[in-house]
Amino acid sequence: MQTITCEEYTSLQAEGAESALLDVRNTDEFAAGHMDGAINIPLHVLPLQYAERLPYRDTHIITCCAHGGRASQAAVFLTREGYTNVAVLEGGYEGYCGRES
Repeated sequence: MQTITCEEYTSLQAEGAESALLDVRNTDEFAAGHMDGAINIPLHVLPLQYAERLPYRDTHIITCCAHGGRASQAAVFLTREGYTNVAVLEGGYEGYCGRES
């Protein structure tokens, strides 16, 4: 499974690279704080919503959650469904928010 560091993600954003940041935390966690531009599809509803909300199988998708466990599960699921460019954000939202600016 491919991973991406917070620094690599920040660089992608600065370069304007097209990607989708998929936050698979539950809606309460997402509402309490999330990364700019994140799409929230909680892991338990991902099988019901992924095709509609992430229609292009070659989109660069970066999955995240609080620490990485659910994001890894989401990445495995999306890869099995034919998505070709999926990575997990190392450290998740907590790691990203805890980084030095």
